[in-house]
Amino acid sequence: MAAISTPKVAPAAAAGLRHEGAEAKPAAANATHVVSKPRKIVVHDYAGHPFQVQLSRKLASRGHEVHHLYFSADKTPRGALQKTPSDPATFHVVPVDIKGEFKKYNLVARVRQEGEYGRAAAEVINRLAPDVLINANVPVEALRVIRQRCRTGGRSFVIWLQDILSVGVSKLAKEKLPVVGGLVGQYFLRTEKKTLNAADHIVCITPDFLSVLQDWKVDTGKCSVIENWAPIEEIHPFKGESSWRAEHGLVGKRIVLYSGTLGLKHNPGLLVAAAKALASDHRFDDVVLVVVAEGMGANLLKAEKDKHGLANLRLMGFQPYEKLSEILSQAEVLLAVIEKDAGIFSVPSKVLSYMCAGRPVLLSTPTDNLATKTVERAKAGTSVPPDDAEAFTRALLELLADPTGTAELGRNARAYAERTFDIETIADRFETIWS
Repeated sequence: MAAISTPKVAPAAAAGLRHEGAEAKPAAANATHVVSKPRKIVVHDYAGHPFQVQLSRKLASRGHEVHHLYFSADKTPRGALQKTPSDPATFHVVPVDIKGEFKKYNLVARVRQEGEYGRAAAEVINRLAPDVLINANVPVEALRVIRQRCRTGGRSFVIWLQDILSVGVSKLAKEKLPVVGGLVGQYFLRTEKKTLNAADHIVCITPDFLSVLQDWKVDTGKCSVIENWAPIEEIHPFKGESSWRAEHGLVGKRIVLYSGTLGLKHNPGLLVAAAKALASDHRFDDVVLVVVAEGMGANLLKAEKDKHGLANLRLMGFQPYEKLSEILSQAEVLLAVIEKDAGIFSVPSKVLSYMCAGRPVLLSTPTDNLATKTVERAKAGTSVPPDDAEAFTRALLELLADPTGTAELGRNARAYAERTFDIETIADRFETIWS
């Protein structure tokens, strides 16, 4: 096990642990970063999200040899995962796959396949033999296998904790497997606790996770808090004529947009309610609700659209990442939804991409969720309680009726992103973990 430099915090003081992400100070202009000791690093982000791969590129530009791993078979919004001529020679992208079709929506098959994925990823990781292994968004069973197979002397095992995954899995198991679901849920809770306890370091994306880790008897002295961000150079307000709008027959339309993962936990029924409210108010006859998503939530929306004849609801699959700035910038309001039971355990990172695009955000999220706090902190939008369709639709109509106000919220969103999402400062924080 490699030595890791970690801020030591007594459990009683964990909630006050200094963290980065809120109003982080940017690095000095034209500053040259010097790496005291280049490391071989694997950043293993199962999801392949934009800001994780941005971190990998930045670390590689600082002289580290960085291999960025992701699961190639999972259909989810992804970042810039193709190596380009401008990338450092020390930056590598490594897709990891499993045999057969990935059965994402079959709980039993998915758990089995996640174990298979863990074995496949562990084989790649051990072949690369990194000094530092950072795991993000990795399912509980896959991470259990990786922990068992990739713990070697001299290697730092880091968990970048994006979600308390076992809480959601336990709930789903009880719903899908009435007889044994409770036992299955307990297995995942025990497994995640054990894996977190075994980590050399844990990077939490919100200080709210610390109380959970304390309850699980995890040493919070090995924890850092670094809030998520989005790449401001890659996602930005789009200028110029939109070819995407023309391609999809949206010229002359006002757009409300939901983009990203849409599971049942995101309550797609709220989007149906929004489409109905817009259709019934003649002030908004020119407004189209566009949903860029795939999966069970998108399938439910398709059924509701057909059932209620919602012509103002447009559904489309995931779009190319290089189009993201253009797509987000077309919206007058951007939507994010998460169920009340998610609480502090799930933080929708799409909100941070929304802010980079300089558009106002309407949230249906718990008040204690970090996304809610971030939007309020930035004065970048408005939030309503989850599952309150009336409040959600009322807030949407109010935003659309006040273009001057929404424009100001959008400017606040981009300004916050520019102040806060500084990759140099963020990379500095990650480097302190293994320095």
